Amino acid sequence: MHDQLTRTSIKSTVLKIVGDASTPDIDRKYVEVIKLCSWDKILVFSRVSSGVEMRVVVVLALLLWGISHEVEGGRATSISKEEDLELERELRRLNKPAIKSFQTEYGDIFDCVDINKQPALDHPLLKNHRVQKKPSVFPKGLGPKTSAKTQSSKIGLPDGGCPEGTVPIKRITKRDLLWMKSLKRNTTKFHPMDANTPGYHQVFTRQYPSKYYGAQGGLSLHSEPAANHQSHRAMITVSGGSPDKLNAIQVGWMVNKDAYGDGATRMFVFWTVDNFVNTGCRDLFCPGYVQVDSSVAPGMTFYNLSTVDGPQFDYYFVILQMNATDENWWLMSLGDETRTIGYWPQALFPDMKESFTNLEWGGYVFNDDPKTTTSPQMEGFAIVSTEEVSFFTDNPDCYRVGDKADLPGWSGAYNFYYGGPGGNCNH
Repeated sequence: MHDQLTRTSIKSTVLKIVGDASTPDIDRKYVEVIKLCSWDKILVFSRVSSGVEMRVVVVLALLLWGISHEVEGGRATSISKEEDLELERELRRLNKPAIKSFQTEYGDIFDCVDINKQPALDHPLLKNHRVQKKPSVFPKGLGPKTSAKTQSSKIGLPDGGCPEGTVPIKRITKRDLLWMKSLKRNTTKFHPMDANTPGYHQVFTRQYPSKYYGAQGGLSLHSEPAANHQSHRAMITVSGGSPDKLNAIQVGWMVNKDAYGDGATRMFVFWTVDNFVNTGCRDLFCPGYVQVDSSVAPGMTFYNLSTVDGPQFDYYFVILQMNATDENWWLMSLGDETRTIGYWPQALFPDMKESFTNLEWGGYVFNDDPKTTTSPQMEGFAIVSTEEVSFFTDNPDCYRVGDKADLPGWSGAYNFYYGGPGGNCNH
């Protein structure tokens, strides 16, 4: 609500300066101003004279300085001048110098950063790490079989992506930092939802605990309803170690308006070495994950999504370790072409140095709105590279794993639907 009032006041002020509010051309200029005005840095571009543009910048700067608020998860939160300066310092540390930059239709900026100067290498354990651009060898039999029922979604930067020797890194904003800090302050809210408190629900297939060196699977892509306080996730999770020191890697897609500011379906990665208590993060908000592909990177939006009674799209992820030749945990994608997107160096994972013990494919929904315990809907289809699985759902009244589905061209794999309507699952 506060954010809405702030934008309204800025609109009226801009219109007062540049002309009559009833003029269609003026409204267009307002749209340009608001579209390119970020809440962490005043950036204004309009097709008015330089003198008027300067007055617009000054007024916007005064308004936002006086308000001194940032948007966090769809809500306005006050920050002090000292906190604001600390965020600025952190942004300068995290965002590396760019050779070239791309801006997406959603306003995300991806900077092309020197591959040997990327944020991952700021991790204390990676000070002397040499970036490896691809695995030493590829295992035989890697990759999906073709199917007439699904297509691989497009994702990545245009025109071949970043120049040679550079990799795309999503530029972190002040809003991003505030969201991450809010997560660390409120870790207690990550618990199963019940009739009295908000939280999460999850449903997945699980491979029986053993010693594994890799995982692969295709996840169907969807446009989920985007609302504040809610998130949707489809993912592959590999993990090892004791519960309190769980080492884990997650890859998949996410719809999270609080995190990204919109309802786009994005690729994400997560990692931790202590069950997400103090270590690890999403995407590249902390050093550790090494980016090597020049076009596809975490945080990017999938262009093609599945529709009811229409085309079906998925994306095929692979996590593997070639421990005979190198010990990194590689992230790859398979579809129209094989891509080596990036990796997590073995040094990050004390309990996953050579293998992992747990493997899951499935979906996750989260609601942290204290005013409701209504669960979001969940939908998905997964193709996993095994037939020896067990099922898990924390609330079978709302979410389930379907029976094995037959899919032409996908022999030797377990194909299943999962999800449910959500609603008042705990009443």
